[in-house]
Amino acid sequence: MMKKRSKSRFKTVRKVLVLVRLKYSSGRKFLSGLFNYLSDGHACQLKLLQEPEELTAETVSKAKHEGVDGLIITLPGTPESMASLAKSDIPAVLVNIYDKTIGKRKNTSFIWTDNADIARKGANHLLSCGNFMSFAYVHSLPSHAIWSNERAEAFREALRQKGRSVAEFPASADLGSEADIEALAKFLADLPKPAAVMASFDWRATHILDACEIAGLDVPRQVAVLGVDNDEFFCPFAVPPLSSVQPNFAAIGEKAATELAALIARRRGGAQRHIHMASAKVVARESTAPIPPATSLVRSALACIKEHALEGITPNEVARRLGVSRRLADLRLSELRGETLKSAIEGERLAHVRHLLKTTERPIVRIAEETGFKSTTHLSHLFRKRFGMSMLEFRAKG
Repeated sequence: MMKKRSKSRFKTVRKVLVLVRLKYSSGRKFLSGLFNYLSDGHACQLKLLQEPEELTAETVSKAKHEGVDGLIITLPGTPESMASLAKSDIPAVLVNIYDKTIGKRKNTSFIWTDNADIARKGANHLLSCGNFMSFAYVHSLPSHAIWSNERAEAFREALRQKGRSVAEFPASADLGSEADIEALAKFLADLPKPAAVMASFDWRATHILDACEIAGLDVPRQVAVLGVDNDEFFCPFAVPPLSSVQPNFAAIGEKAATELAALIARRRGGAQRHIHMASAKVVARESTAPIPPATSLVRSALACIKEHALEGITPNEVARRLGVSRRLADLRLSELRGETLKSAIEGERLAHVRHLLKTTERPIVRIAEETGFKSTTHLSHLFRKRFGMSMLEFRAKG
């Protein structure tokens, strides 16, 4: 008697449309997370789109017609495509999509990178590297404003709780252009040193490294630089190698896949799910090497100069108050700030000279006396050398 041949059982192969930009590390790692999910035996046929312009209203309509089972979208498409997506009932997982058009779309899960977690870990890492004189955050493109602002806000708050303030370089439409890098170089040069700077993401951090080179600033001795994403193409090969906050994009990709599978299986029609993925860590490299103990000596020197510069204090007197040789004090100031005790004292006095020229009508002779200069001739020469104009010209400009 012949046995009945059992029917073969084949897994259903799900068709999934994925929009993810692979030119960035975040997209590549996200895709690896999707592949991790598939490697566990889940049968899926993926169609990849890599640019927002590829997701059109026609693409969404065609997906429905071709029986696509689900969508994973990590970039907003055209306005028409997002409107078409809002009307579609194809199960969808949207990752970091800030689009009001979606509204209360059913069969949808939203996954969010926890930008506040990224910023807090960045702030804590920089704080652990030493006692910086200043902190700064450098924004990205205007089109990145939502997530960049979220990171900036959390970075500010984390440092505010430690009694520190944050300077910010605004978003730039011409990111990486010559004008942008030059403006960034001036911003960095004006920060009190040593400074700690967090970039909105790794590519922006490479611009900071370029700007430091233009401004003659040493990384990390004068400026510590921290990126976000831990891009394997940028970070290890930057000069110096770039420290970076690494979100777990692979985990986000795997979570997107599991969420989509649940949506497809259940055709969930209830409330949307919003999932925040807080799993970042800092990968430390040379760009945020801990600042040396000499920083405390520099801080003490600058505090002494600020308090006594107008009294005519000399470099030797500052060194004596600190209990070190002038040579050592000059060496540490030069390493961290690119100046000496003499130039730091002159800078403090000249700042007061400029203030008095702008806000009073006092004669030059009196201003020289009030700011610790023994000779108006010396002050006039130094002022012109530093600012490229006479004091009278400066005052006339208002």
